This record gives sequence, structure tokens and C-alpha cells, in this order.
Amino acid sequence: MQRGQFEEKRPAKHDATVQKAAAHPPRSDAVSDLELLADDPLFVRNPSPGTDGQWGTPDDDYGNLRLQAGSPCIDAGSNAAMPAGVITDLDGKPRFVDDPASLDCPYAPDTCGTAPIVDMGAYEAPPCIPGDFDRDGDVDADDMAAFISCSSGPAIPISSECNLRDLDKDGDADVDDFGIVQRCYSGQGIPGDPNCAN
Repeated sequence: MQRGQFEEKRPAKHDATVQKAAAHPPRSDAVSDLELLADDPLFVRNPSPGTDGQWGTPDDDYGNLRLQAGSPCIDAGSNAAMPAGVITDLDGKPRFVDDPASLDCPYAPDTCGTAPIVDMGAYEAPPCIPGDFDRDGDVDADDMAAFISCSSGPAIPISSECNLRDLDKDGDADVDDFGIVQRCYSGQGIPGDPNCAN
């Protein structure tokens, strides 16, 4: 299959599809795999064919296919679909990591294997680290820039795209949230502490 043929079959609802690095087993009910994968996977940044609207040209943006917190792809793959011996994702990080906030095997219960369940896609979601907005396992300058782009000030509501920046869950992205980002700051490539906000 040529590259352009894949993108043309992408669901219109979203400009991204979940790569089936950890495919789901067939379902026995009426919901097809296509319907499951048409849900927004909550990538850090969705792929885009660029301003010309065509894949395979210089302005293509292949996105950041790492999963954000709350992605329906976390702990939703099939352990049996993983090739034997594959224990890391494309970042070289452990492939089988449990996310306590995600339901294991929600689309085909009892068919995904023994926990921890692999995530769907090429990247395993890291443990949720407050302030790690790009989900790369650290809190660094990139995350600080992501916070600043969404900062609103006290009691000023934020847009839905910025909800993850509201670390204290009070409806804004203000100095209190910035304080959490500061406490959790680890630096580029240095693993963040999931308990840093405590």
C-alpha cells in the first residue's frame, strides 16, 4: 500500500488514526475496529498534511503520536499482538506500563492479556507526571512553553485545549498551576517524578 492511500482512508472526524502497533483482537459485538479507532486518540499533536492538504509534500507535519493523559488508547491494546521480544516502544521506554487512571482492555474485556496491558500505538504512555504536557517523561522547557501558551490568570476560564494545564483543577491556568510546574520541573531527558505535586 502506498503512503497516500493510507491517509485517504483516514476517518473524516479526526486528522489522525491510531497506528495498530498493538492491534485489538476482533470484537464479538457490533462495534467494528474502524469505529473504535475513529475516536480521537488524544495524540500530543495530531498529524497534518500541511497547508497544501496533501501528504507526501515538504510541509507535512507527522505530529507527535505520543498519547496524552486520558487517551482511549492507554492500556487498550492486545499483549498477544505484540511481536515476541518487543519490550520497549519507539522511544526505547518500557512497553508494558500500567496507567492506574485507565481502564484495562475497555473495548474487548478479558481478551487483552495479563496486566499490565500494552497501549495501542507506537508509544507507551508514561506515568502521569504533573506538568509533562508533551508526555515525554520529563518536565522541561517544552512543557513550560506549553503551559505559558495556555496561561490565563486567576479565575479566567481556559479553553478545552488547555484543560491539562489546569493542574489544581480550579478552571484556570494561573500562578498556582505554574507553581506545580516549577515543583515538578526535572529538566530535559531527566525522568519526572509522578509524585512531585504532593
